Amino acid sequence: MQVNVTDIRRGDRFSDARGTYIAIGAATPFIPGHDGDRVTIRVVKDEGDTIAADGIMHLDRSSRAIQRAADRTVEVHDRELPIAHKSDRLPQYTDETDAVLESTDRERAAELLRIRIPKVVRVLEEQGSERDLLIRKGLHAGIPVIELAELSGLSRARIYQIRDGRR
Repeated sequence: MQVNVTDIRRGDRFSDARGTYIAIGAATPFIPGHDGDRVTIRVVKDEGDTIAADGIMHLDRSSRAIQRAADRTVEVHDRELPIAHKSDRLPQYTDETDAVLESTDRERAAELLRIRIPKVVRVLEEQGSERDLLIRKGLHAGIPVIELAELSGLSRARIYQIRDGRR
């Protein structure tokens, strides 16, 4: 079915002229709080993923943000598939945390950030190390840099940095 790109929701499998994707999150305005003419969608490239025995589609590949014109239509193949992405494992803010961080209570906000930042950094470092190892293994197995960049959502320059140990 054809839908406007602004109607993309988490778990939607959709395609446009550039490829087929699975949305990790809903479409959001390119500049939050601004009625712009573009939207951002966090996606992984569709690789024919299927729903596992537990009823969830597990997507442990790196996601990337894509921007599309807000008036563009896309073909949606599946709506709101039950998905789990590795970014779901990051420590989450709660509404209470957001309220404190936006309040004028700077000391309380700073304390919450002192707790949250090391947790998030630790998780991201673990995921980054695993990703870098897989990139190096892929290069060793003969996967071309261009293909690894597309699979991982990284730039070719970043792939070379990982290969050369500069990252």
